Amino acid sequence: MLTDNIMMDIISEYRDSKAACQALVDSANNAGGMDNITVVLVDCQDDQTESGMPHSDEDTDDIIAISETEELSSGKGDVRDMAIPVGFVINLDKQPSDFFLPVSYPSFSIGRGTGNNLALKNDRTVSRSHCVISVDGETLKIQDLASRNGTYLNGRRIKGIVDLPIPSWLSMGRTRIGVIPAGTDFQQESLIDEAYTTEGSILIPPSEFFEERTEALLVVDIVGSTRLVKGGETQLVKVVSALGQMLDRSLQNEKHPFLKCTGDGFFATFGAAEDALKSGTKLSGGLAKYIKFPVQICVALHWGSVRLTQEGERTGRNAHAVFSLEDLRHKEKNVTALLTTNNKREIILMTEAFWNMLEQNTRARAVAIGKFNLKGLDKEEKIFHWPM
Repeated sequence: MLTDNIMMDIISEYRDSKAACQALVDSANNAGGMDNITVVLVDCQDDQTESGMPHSDEDTDDIIAISETEELSSGKGDVRDMAIPVGFVINLDKQPSDFFLPVSYPSFSIGRGTGNNLALKNDRTVSRSHCVISVDGETLKIQDLASRNGTYLNGRRIKGIVDLPIPSWLSMGRTRIGVIPAGTDFQQESLIDEAYTTEGSILIPPSEFFEERTEALLVVDIVGSTRLVKGGETQLVKVVSALGQMLDRSLQNEKHPFLKCTGDGFFATFGAAEDALKSGTKLSGGLAKYIKFPVQICVALHWGSVRLTQEGERTGRNAHAVFSLEDLRHKEKNVTALLTTNNKREIILMTEAFWNMLEQNTRARAVAIGKFNLKGLDKEEKIFHWPM
């Protein structure tokens, strides 16, 4: 966009009026074609030339006559009013949102520093200048500004400058925000449900880089998700979203939380085995409050080291093992029977490695159900069932 000072500098460089006009138009196009310019330049020298002689008819060649309706425009079509927001930024961590900020030309910055359009001063996991949203006509782009913990668009870490669809949700540090369209009555709840139910999306990204860390690993999966889909896609969405939000709340006080949607369940990590078990035991009861139809879930708990990838994933043999543990309900009849007997709403399984990290009085309540081979582990693992 050309400022008044830039236009004055361009005009002062040219003695020829036509050349000055053309330079203004060219400069506006090079600046993005967003200016709509009407130029009238008149040489005023007290009706005399530099030599002191009156103007001849030939001297009028340098004066451009423009009708009341004619324009020299640098635009490439309709020019958008730069003051009109392309979208709005809202807080997805609070319902209703405690801010509603317009995203307008030329950009919208996000970070911990007070100079940002959205200053996340209370989130220490956010960099001072974390990311920036750029306005390009009626579309948006987003760029991570070499932040410490990365920027996640719809649950996936971005690199470089990428397109930012509207609506979308963003994660930076422990904060989640939504980018919603302008001029519509957008339902915040629909974007929250999308965030929690997109397979592969990372809801809580790593707050710092590490090569390897030992953690309590939790996987929860919906039993009979195909049956729920037959009852309507919204049924599955509501159940998965409710599970994700309950786990999210359980992780709020964790120093290094992690939460990822697996499609019809979640993968989460905790710093302590007791906290992971406590979270797992609350899920079924929480679902019963929010969901009016019967839902069965399976929770698997394991303890072991995991690695962090550049994309923010937790990976390694122990990550494979906890998913393999949850899968036992498909393969082992005596495990399946724990869920089908009396039509229980929840089954909680744990490895001996996890059981060993529990307090003694907690361990006494768990019931051993046998030894099984789990993917990622070298030998059979003793498995326990937590009675509900």
